[in-house]
Amino acid sequence: MFTIGPLSEYPNEGIYEVKLQGQAFLLIKHNNQYYCVEDKCGHFGMPLAKGKVKDTKIYCPVHNISFDLNNGQVVNHMGEDCEPIRALKVIEKNKILFCSDGSAADQFNR
Repeated sequence: MFTIGPLSEYPNEGIYEVKLQGQAFLLIKHNNQYYCVEDKCGHFGMPLAKGKVKDTKIYCPVHNISFDLNNGQVVNHMGEDCEPIRALKVIEKNKILFCSDGSAADQFNR
């Protein structure tokens, strides 16, 4: 379980760059829902922070490859080889945002 921070720090729709254990991730608020994905395209590793978000996808600003914000799977790869990206589940508890990879070792204590 990773702590992202207070809900009040991420009030607006958009892309927020966050560090989780020294790794670059994006906290995305879109249609009043939070998502967390790694800030690295699965194609050439380019940052996704300047990408566009539409529906539940983020589009790489370099090659327009898209990834599902829910699971990191490649949605549109334009015929290029591309790996999925890491997607974490965002949890809000007591007005604090956390994220989890869903593994048994990372279960949230309720």
